[in-house]
Amino acid sequence: MWKPRVAGALNLAAGIPATGGGIAVVLVGGGLSGLQFPTWLTYLQGLDVSPALSGIGALAPLLLGALGAVLLPLGLIAVLGGVEAIRRRHWRLALAGALCGAVCIPVLGIPSAILLILSRDRFEAVRAAGGKEGSPGGSGDTQAAGKGAPGPS
Repeated sequence: MWKPRVAGALNLAAGIPATGGGIAVVLVGGGLSGLQFPTWLTYLQGLDVSPALSGIGALAPLLLGALGAVLLPLGLIAVLGGVEAIRRRHWRLALAGALCGAVCIPVLGIPSAILLILSRDRFEAVRAAGGKEGSPGGSGDTQAAGKGAPGPS
């Protein structure tokens, strides 16, 4: 019972900073790319470029933007997988979130994936019970099942 919740918390702990970091890196990389656009234009035209702005210094904003573009969706999938793990629904999505979390922050994502693999039966038990864990009939509400419900005579 505790394994999916801990796995979901680990997914969230990996996914939230990755999503925020991805947004920040995309914004910073995009902002720096905009500032260096005249340098790239000069380089593409074949004109001389200042040695201080050539090489990796000119490509750094593009690399930052690419890193953020990869980190952002991985973080979002990790967050979504964490929510589904806590709810104990959609085991595959929860595992995908754990794997994405393992790419973002391996110290959190790998234990989350291990816990999710070990607790797959909890997801199936919730599905078989109709969505409520621990209830014999699945609904957890005796009136909804028609047992003991006062009805009009």
